[in-house]
Amino acid sequence: MPQHGRIIIPELVTRPDLLSAVTLNGVGVNLARAVGPALGSIVVAAGLGAVFLLNVEYRIDPERSLEFTKAMQALSVSRRRDGAIR
Repeated sequence: MPQHGRIIIPELVTRPDLLSAVTLNGVGVNLARAVGPALGSIVVAAGLGAVFLLNVEYRIDPERSLEFTKAMQALSVSRRRDGAIR
């Protein structure tokens, strides 16, 4: 699991939910490892323009928007360290 995932989870969930959140994150990572290559090959077969059809949308409870913003800022620092520009 990437280090930023381990750092950010405690900021997003309460202590009693921490184990479940870490487990669910691990399931998501492993599912992405299994499904990602297959999805990538479908996108390549469809043409490179199909890449723009893949988007992520976050739906955030307005009461937790500040928490989400802080978490995304922390993630942004980590991603830029690894070469992302935005």
